[in-house]
Amino acid sequence: MKKIYPLMALLVAGGLGTMIASTPGVWLDIPSLVIVLVFPLLLSLTNHSPVEITGYFKAAFSRSSTDVKTIKKGILFFKGIRRYLYISTFWGIIGGLISMLNNMEGASPKHFGMGAALCIMTLAYALMIDLLFASPFEKGMKKKLLELESE
Repeated sequence: MKKIYPLMALLVAGGLGTMIASTPGVWLDIPSLVIVLVFPLLLSLTNHSPVEITGYFKAAFSRSSTDVKTIKKGILFFKGIRRYLYISTFWGIIGGLISMLNNMEGASPKHFGMGAALCIMTLAYALMIDLLFASPFEKGMKKKLLELESE
């Protein structure tokens, strides 16, 4: 997998988002980041050790041949991360909706907007992480597996 493509995609996405929103600070929502980054990581640590996780990333980037077992485990890891991203996004959206419904009557629009921001930003972060990291790594590992099996 080429290292530069995910970085370029991240820069393009960040640039477009900044142009649309006109300020980079709009894209920073700490509760959404915690939901999308921390929960999938903690859930993945229930099945994979940190050493194994770094090995999967190294295997995705290495040009040398990696054993089939590591590649298959890496594919399972990245599939799991994608599923954990979806699950954590769902819970972030539910939390944001509950916050919005709780603040509908008598509260300031700021409190209502915070719930809406949690919903939208959790979804946006999950989509960016999936499209820029989880999906390309999974596809790259599948490609390596096919290349190893065809030899």
